[in-house]
Amino acid sequence: MPEDNEKVDDFVSLWKKKIKTETGKPSAIGETLEKIKEVEEENEDLRNNIQQNIELITKTEEIIKKAIEENSRLKEEIKQTRMIGERKTADIQKENIELNNKIQSVKVNLKGKEEQLIIANHEIKELKTQTESVSRVKESPPESTSNIDSAITSKLIDDLQSDISKRKAKNRELDEKVINLIDENEQLKGEIKKLSTANINTVESPKSSVIKPIPVQTSVSTLETLCQDLQSDLNKYKRIVDKLNKEKIELQSGINGGGVQFAPKELEELKRENQKLKIELSKIEKSLKKKTEEASIKVKVDDLEKKINDLQIQLKERDHLIAELKLTSKTPISVQKGPVSGLIEDLQSKINKLKVTLEEKNKTIDELKSS
Repeated sequence: MPEDNEKVDDFVSLWKKKIKTETGKPSAIGETLEKIKEVEEENEDLRNNIQQNIELITKTEEIIKKAIEENSRLKEEIKQTRMIGERKTADIQKENIELNNKIQSVKVNLKGKEEQLIIANHEIKELKTQTESVSRVKESPPESTSNIDSAITSKLIDDLQSDISKRKAKNRELDEKVINLIDENEQLKGEIKKLSTANINTVESPKSSVIKPIPVQTSVSTLETLCQDLQSDLNKYKRIVDKLNKEKIELQSGINGGGVQFAPKELEELKRENQKLKIELSKIEKSLKKKTEEASIKVKVDDLEKKINDLQIQLKERDHLIAELKLTSKTPISVQKGPVSGLIEDLQSKINKLKVTLEEKNKTIDELKSS
């Protein structure tokens, strides 16, 4: 019996010791519940991060689509504006060639007028010699009328000589004016050649990838100066034609008063030549009006080129935005290992696929920009 009591005491003491030592240790069930709770919180954080990345990728795709559409629209506008500029420069070049041809024809007409003036001068000299020979060959009348006739003839000869000297002076003035006009026509021809070369350079410039704007003030000022020069030449031509008409009327009236007449055919030829010259001058006036209209069109073309530059600046801003989106899409996602690693790996593979498609779209955008 005492031995049984000792065994009972030993068991009770051992049990108490065990309870004392294990009171500080946590239970296995509580530890498992805490781990499950931590894993659930970790999975919830991962789900939120993945959802945010998916939303960011969808927004990036929408922005890239809009950027591609904007790029295509800008390229189409640049193409259309370039075609309009080439067409306008070709029209201006054609107008310059036509104007040069008209100036050459006016120059030829002026040379013809100069030859006609020389012929008229020779005819006046011949008339003078004829009047002198007639006065010498004429029979002497009686004394009562000889003094009167000699006075009349001498006065008539003096008048003719003074008239001839005046006409010679006027012919010299006209010769000098014709020479000045020829020099001015040569200068005008040089200016037209310079303008044509400038227009050729403007036609060749749109071949580059970036369109450089043409300075508006220089192009408009050159056209305005050219129009002013042409207008001044036209006014000079008008004054010369008016003087020629006036000289023709004075010459005809003086010759009729002196008893000498030109042939009607020569007068008709002079009238026809004057009429042709007036027609040529009216054509030059019309071409000048067209030139002023072309100058206004040139200003519109410069405005379009300014718009192209603004669109190119917008394109660069959108490219910068795409580059920033690339950087944001390439930020790595930290994924911790857990019990739901299979689901996380699937989501990560989907995200990687989306990144690959995003890279492909960026490559297509770069190809479109380089083309």
